[in-house]
Amino acid sequence: KYFEGLIEMSNRTGVAFTDLAESMYSALSAGVPQDNVLEFVENTVNLSKGGFTQTATAIDIVTTALNAYQMEMSEATHVQDVLITTQNLGKTTVDELASNMGKLIPTANGVNVAFDQLGAMYATVTANGVATAETTTYLNAMINELGASGSTAEKAMQAATAGTDMAGKKISEISAMGYDVTDVLKLMDEYAQSTGKSLSDMFSSSEGAKAANILLSNAESFKSNITAMIDSTGAAATAAERSFTVVSFDSEQNTP
Repeated sequence: KYFEGLIEMSNRTGVAFTDLAESMYSALSAGVPQDNVLEFVENTVNLSKGGFTQTATAIDIVTTALNAYQMEMSEATHVQDVLITTQNLGKTTVDELASNMGKLIPTANGVNVAFDQLGAMYATVTANGVATAETTTYLNAMINELGASGSTAEKAMQAATAGTDMAGKKISEISAMGYDVTDVLKLMDEYAQSTGKSLSDMFSSSEGAKAANILLSNAESFKSNITAMIDSTGAAATAAERSFTVVSFDSEQNTP
């Protein structure tokens, strides 16, 4: 059944049978149910075509997100759409995201930062000229500091949120309430200014401070990007339709 399905898929998509077989094996190893694996692989071909990467690489980042966030397999298409939308709105590619985003997904999920919001973070920061790998480092530092009890950023957050409905809560609890990170950073910035300091002083690492400043300075775009991630249905399929394949041409034989 798999053999026949992969042959048909190869003919439809133009992707080599061996590549599809490797991708299917990776999907099964990552926990994709056997009954759904062929459909899952074919859908992920859209992501690989539109995201300038290999199907196996696309499968790796999608399954990483699904497993870390404990999503249902039915949400795989949304994950793909978010990745393409992140590529469209930022200065990055799905291939670059696949190489870096997996390092940050567990951290983000640990403090209830939804995958839509994570995509918006990458889109916002990379759009401001920060490379994808550096963006991962900056965001990881910022989120870790906000989530670590007793850290400079966590203490500043507690002081900044006093008197609000966020008072006394951890960043994971604040995220669960529906607030995004710029809502917290805005209060931290106001608190910093009231004490004659800056938002950067609220973080112990320069990397965390850089992420915080970029996101706060572009808070409106960030919130718009979150909405775009939520409303990204069909982005991967559209990107695949717009992609093209370059073939070599034998001028002597007049054949590709």
